[in-house]
Amino acid sequence: PRRRRTSPIPWQKLRDDAIATTGMDTGGNVLALRSHDAILIVDAKFAPLAPTLRHDAEQALAAPAAMLVNTHHHADHTSGNIAFSDLPRIAHANADARIRAQADRYRTQLADTSGLDGDARDRARTLAESHPDATPDDWAPTQTLAPAFTHAVIDFRGTPVHLHHVTPGHTDNDLFIHIPDHNILHAGDLLFNDTWPFIDRPAGASTRGWIASCRRILDLCDSDTIVIPGHGRIDNRDAVARQITFFEHMRDAARKAITNAVSRDDFINTPTPYDDRLAFERIRARALGAIYDEIREGT
Repeated sequence: PRRRRTSPIPWQKLRDDAIATTGMDTGGNVLALRSHDAILIVDAKFAPLAPTLRHDAEQALAAPAAMLVNTHHHADHTSGNIAFSDLPRIAHANADARIRAQADRYRTQLADTSGLDGDARDRARTLAESHPDATPDDWAPTQTLAPAFTHAVIDFRGTPVHLHHVTPGHTDNDLFIHIPDHNILHAGDLLFNDTWPFIDRPAGASTRGWIASCRRILDLCDSDTIVIPGHGRIDNRDAVARQITFFEHMRDAARKAITNAVSRDDFINTPTPYDDRLAFERIRARALGAIYDEIREGT
């Protein structure tokens, strides 16, 4: 049979020198942006997909990858870091320990090529074979931004790349990446575009903080800004406004439910206006429960 040479990762062209992944089945969305003779990569998906991710970006943009930025620590954004272990890797300081703590999980993912075939499977196997003794250092950032930082600028081959952190939102180590010269913003998982959001309370999530972060994102966007969500379709600032509205609405609903002595289970099982339009329904109950718990605790 003929080998499969097509990529399992769907991509979308954003600008002549910028592409991003799309779709819900391969992990968090990735931005690849070329500046002069090198590529900046934002997020890295899962380990088995990462060598094909890198290959695709380098082929499409005709330059080598030179730097990786992680928007936060979750495995569908960082397990693939090992395919970029030769590059500088930047993340929020709070992400470092969380990434290192997931190394055993990452090693298991690295060895699992069962969902791939053709060239993508070959690349994944080669990556695993080249790291037989992978350590947390192969995934962890090589540079971190201090916990209290709010804004930093990297000069990436002449292109200013703005890294922002407002306050804990989706996690305690969220970054969003703004590239004004290209009018592109990667929101990481501070934006779940028309999907139920994953609220990681054990990792410091705060929906109040999430709203504040999204408001800051809106401040940086104009009507032409391309906004890349962590999950869901690539969109514009309207998607960020919808994320804010969702949290404000559901926080208010939880507050009223608690005032009226509605139980957590009953709150979760009460229909919402979002049930027919948000994807990722399997995390609906977790999302609503997290919002209820946060309001009940007075935060």
